[in-house]
Amino acid sequence: MVFAEPNGLFLENVAASGTALTSLPRHYLEQFHPTYNPDAESLAKDEGFANWMELFAARGGLGPGDLGAWQNSDLQTGRFPLNVANHVVVS
Repeated sequence: MVFAEPNGLFLENVAASGTALTSLPRHYLEQFHPTYNPDAESLAKDEGFANWMELFAARGGLGPGDLGAWQNSDLQTGRFPLNVANHVVVS
């Protein structure tokens, strides 16, 4: 990678827990992206989404802070699979 100006915290930011760059499994999400799957748009329509971007986001493509990432048990991110609709946290 080449930056226009110094980016001394780049490695720290990439290594930080929970960044979208390192938390999303490419091998899984490629199937929903038109760069890697030319049928992504028709797949989205078949599953009831307006376009591939909605499908990608629904499958966890917006990062670990997005609720969709927690509701998709097929998305393996190194976290425990969790469907928040079926769990209660007691502290």
